[in-house]
Amino acid sequence: MRVSPLKIGLSALSVLALANCAGIEPAMSPPDAYRGDVTVAVEFIEPGKVGTRCAERGASPYGLSIANACASPELVTMPNPCKVFQGGRYAKILCHELGHVNGWAADHPGGSWVSNPIPQTIRRSFRAQAANEDRQTRGAGL
Repeated sequence: MRVSPLKIGLSALSVLALANCAGIEPAMSPPDAYRGDVTVAVEFIEPGKVGTRCAERGASPYGLSIANACASPELVTMPNPCKVFQGGRYAKILCHELGHVNGWAADHPGGSWVSNPIPQTIRRSFRAQAANEDRQTRGAGL
């Protein structure tokens, strides 16, 4: 049995979707009076854990753990910008600066112009899935 490219493509998309669980909560813009500059603590966590963390903090849209982010006057909870597959230039710049916060030297040793590469765990998942499908194909005598 031959695995179709469509099946492989859909499998890859499902892995990416699970790896970057984007909540369904809409992002409403606040009125101008609440858009001022401010200094606040920010915690960056695994994207798939943001909804649960926000629910722990009392933010659970529709009673579910699906928040994309949450905030109080003391703390903002956000997905780690280095571990999201989308987010654009702002996420890339924030990831770069977060690297410096975590001790990356100012001369950027080991840096890469490839932003947010697919994490090793997802690459391993793709390889394992392909190997499993190959075993199933050989086991079926095809």
